[in-house]
This record gives sequence, structure tokens and C-alpha cells, in this order.
Amino acid sequence: MDLRRRTTLWTGYCSGGFCTRSPPRRGGKTATAMYLAYAVGEGEPIGGHEVEPGHVCMLAGENPDDVRMRWMAMSEHLGFDIKNIKVHFIAGKYDIRKIRLVIDAKAKELGIDFALVIVDTSAAYFPGNEENSNSQLGDHARVLRTLVDIKGGPTVLVTCHPVKNADPENLLPRGGGRSSRRWTATWWA
Repeated sequence: MDLRRRTTLWTGYCSGGFCTRSPPRRGGKTATAMYLAYAVGEGEPIGGHEVEPGHVCMLAGENPDDVRMRWMAMSEHLGFDIKNIKVHFIAGKYDIRKIRLVIDAKAKELGIDFALVIVDTSAAYFPGNEENSNSQLGDHARVLRTLVDIKGGPTVLVTCHPVKNADPENLLPRGGGRSSRRWTATWWA
């Protein structure tokens, strides 16, 4: 069993580990994450940069019906077979502290390891009652970070909403400094 951590997923942009994506409101969080899922699932380069191929698990918690419809449209537009691409969805909200069990069960059912786990969105799986609480978001980010320890050592991409009234030059994920320090990288692409 190979438990080595991935060093890179998307050459020059998304290193292995734990990263977040927090564009402005309606800035393409889900669309970008889905395109990355497609590229990893098919081993397709993005913008001339190599992508390490592998199985992808996308947690569609914020709006699973929207994700399903977008995925069908993407398959038609990009010409991939939904049934054969190495992208697997887990729809609905789960207690984030137990989500590893759900992901592990999916991997075991399919007999695979995941190269990439996408959480769409951090807010959909947030168990607290105050999304701007440094301590609650810090605890939440710590739990999300444990997803890198899933068998196979996947890269974990968490789509996040930015802070309220975010300036394009300051698109940090909600939750203040405490949650931001938990990310390995913030992906601005």
C-alpha cells in the first residue's frame, strides 16, 4: 500500500496537500472545481500544464442538483463519457466529522484510491452556528485538513466563500486568520 503524499496535482498551480479556492461571489468556484475534476479524471492538461490523472471524489453539498446538471452539460460540451470518467460524486450534506467514513466507503465500493477530493463548499459542511467565528472556522478547517490522510493521500480542494464585501485583492476564505492558516495554499487561479 502506497501512502506517499502527492507532490503536485496540477503542475505550477495546485500542489499536493490541502488548498482552498475563494473567488468573489459568483466567481466560478464550482465550475472551476468541476473542470479540475474533469482534467484529473481524464488526465487532460489545463492551459498547457500537466495534470496528474487519477480518481476524483467531489462532495456536492451546496447544490447537488446544480452540480449534476452542470456535469451533464460539461460531458456534452467536452465529449467525455459520464459513466466512464474517473470522477465520482457524493451528493448531499454530511456531518463533516464523519465524511471520511463516507469517502472511504465510496473508495472501497469502487476498489480505488482518490487522487483528488473536492469539497463544494466549506460552508455547506460547516457544523457551527457562526461562520465568521475564528475558533469555529479554525476547528472546521482542521477537520477538513484530515481528508489528506485518506488512503492514497489525495490532494484536497475546498471551495470557500470569501469574506463579506471582499475586495478583488483580498479574497481570503471566510473565518479570519485562524482558518486561513490551516490551508496549505490558497489557489487564486
